[in-house]
Amino acid sequence: MLRGALQEAQVVTADLPEGVRLSRRAGHTLVQNWTAEPVPWQGRVLPPPALRSCMTSRQWTLPVSPAGLRVLVNGYQSWSEAELRPIEDTQATPLMRWRQEQGHDPAFLPSGAPGRWRSHTLIALIRPDGGGWVGCAQDATRTFTHWEAHSDGAAVQVWYTQEGPEVPVAWEETPDVIRSVEAQAARLGQNMGARTPPPLRVWCSWYSYYRNVTLEAMIDNARQARQYGLEFDVFQLDDGFQADLGDWTEPSAHFGGHARDLPAALTGLGVTPGLWLAPFLVAPTSRLFAGHPEWMLRDRQGNPLLAGHNWGGPYHALDTTHPDVLDWLRELASTVRGWGYTYLKLDFLYGAALPGFATILPWAGRRLTGWAFRL
Repeated sequence: MLRGALQEAQVVTADLPEGVRLSRRAGHTLVQNWTAEPVPWQGRVLPPPALRSCMTSRQWTLPVSPAGLRVLVNGYQSWSEAELRPIEDTQATPLMRWRQEQGHDPAFLPSGAPGRWRSHTLIALIRPDGGGWVGCAQDATRTFTHWEAHSDGAAVQVWYTQEGPEVPVAWEETPDVIRSVEAQAARLGQNMGARTPPPLRVWCSWYSYYRNVTLEAMIDNARQARQYGLEFDVFQLDDGFQADLGDWTEPSAHFGGHARDLPAALTGLGVTPGLWLAPFLVAPTSRLFAGHPEWMLRDRQGNPLLAGHNWGGPYHALDTTHPDVLDWLRELASTVRGWGYTYLKLDFLYGAALPGFATILPWAGRRLTGWAFRL
């Protein structure tokens, strides 16, 4: 039986929502949603085909009028909007495909519909008096928890689906939504072992040089910082040192040296060497792509999945369920640390959490990402 389908002994076909159909398997009746959106039904939620591996959970109907109610939604990643808006407003959906791939969860995009709001991991609904309701997953290590709040003008419904192993979800009515959101977020961080070290003072080449950084410029800025008593803890080399996206150990033509030549000079000037990497992304022009096309996450047609548009064009994502990819990632981390970089700025991590067809299991590119993040 497919996970996410509801098993019912007796179902009246006339009672089914549009796009929901019955089928029989192993002597059971399956109620399956064949639309593009999650469909609430009999206190539960039926996932669409793209999320068929989801588990479904209960649905709440809130005893409140939508008028004056606001919804707080949490973005999928750092480019996704986190918003506090009246629930009857419309959640905007990016029109350009690359913005959907690069800035949002392609499997759970913003709704684009009035009165229908989608959120990741956490959601809150706030009354004018500051009270309301807060829902939050208790773990996000290997599981995506998708929330949806829907107002039809007369009532408000909230539900969630989970993609990956089932994890507990907290749902509470509270007189102080802000305090409850902070408490739930702190609890989630504790459950996931979040580290909270003191902040460091970091000089980052990106904000002065973008991709035109050179080895000489890095050393010169570190010398000037020391000369003028600017107490930076870290001097971090950002994008531009590498030959291409994925070819991290090969220097770019303009860098004027190699990234491995920098740490000794920075350490001698009393600062910690830092390095930027986007380890899960691969440019189609890179040697890595040419040498290992089988390492790419795939779309339904078997083509390398598009992960976004940057650096003047599209790029792809590594299949983090491929054993050779995991070995390559370990080797990359070991190599740059061996060069002397003890501070790593890891960017574009959503590339390891995209929905796609993977090596070990079909459509498993998201559910197994914990392996790559723990290397």
